[in-house]
Amino acid sequence: MQLRLLLVLCLFAIIFTQTDANLLEHKWVDVFKSFFKSDDQVVSVKDSSLDDQYARVKRSIYASMGAQVNCEPGFTGKFCETPICTNRVPPSDIDDIQYRKIDQFFLRQGCAGNITFPLDSESQHLTIQVAVNEGNINLTLTDDQGIVVPPNLAVGGIFAWNQPHPGIYQLNVRTDSLNTIYCDVTVETETNLEADVGFVDRPHEDAFEKGIAYNTPQYVIVHPYFLNGSATIKAVYIYENNRDHTRFVSRLQPRFGCGYEYYAGEFKCDPTMTSYRWVVEGIDYKGYLWRRSNSFACA
Repeated sequence: MQLRLLLVLCLFAIIFTQTDANLLEHKWVDVFKSFFKSDDQVVSVKDSSLDDQYARVKRSIYASMGAQVNCEPGFTGKFCETPICTNRVPPSDIDDIQYRKIDQFFLRQGCAGNITFPLDSESQHLTIQVAVNEGNINLTLTDDQGIVVPPNLAVGGIFAWNQPHPGIYQLNVRTDSLNTIYCDVTVETETNLEADVGFVDRPHEDAFEKGIAYNTPQYVIVHPYFLNGSATIKAVYIYENNRDHTRFVSRLQPRFGCGYEYYAGEFKCDPTMTSYRWVVEGIDYKGYLWRRSNSFACA
């Protein structure tokens, strides 16, 4: 009851504000005109973005009170928050099981630093590849019980584990050289669970590019492959390649009638950067965190 009263008061405040503005416009229009000559140049004014915001707020209030809401064209949902695709593009087919990238990390001198990553229940094998400019690699993998898990195979900078248990793992990498300048770590798993990401100008579009347009705000669209049972997709992160600081993070929202069913936005690439990587996360059908990643370009 208190919530409904608060919503009614909010709606009244918005309507009063707009009504009061209209009265002022009619009452004082002649006074404002008297300050300017007829030949003075004026600046054209477009509708404020707050106009749409007020409209959406009012629709949300009406809907919460049980009223029927008429969404503007191209949107649906209880609060008109879900875009509708105008032309569905089916996602491309992919192989059922192959190695997918969980994530990539860029350590610095001496490979200093710990890495944490999730392994979902769909994973059959785990492979970690470490690329360094100099030095012998020493790698330690620890599971979420604090138990060190030795690799089944270690050749050069490639380490492999067969049938690892799902959970959160911590990786520690070291080299025996003081001259190790870069240390790139790629974590992959053999699985069918995958995600694909593209970029579009409007949230209703389904035809996309793999890379993002230069210096142009675009929406991120995502399609998950082989989400079984109650598995979900949650969020998308964007990093500059060779760096581990996020440039963009957003919860993924559903779309209707789209091949790429989820979206977030908007993201604009930095003109000084040409290479990025996206990271998508969710929860698998057994409740374990899953993560997939790949690189893309700013064209």
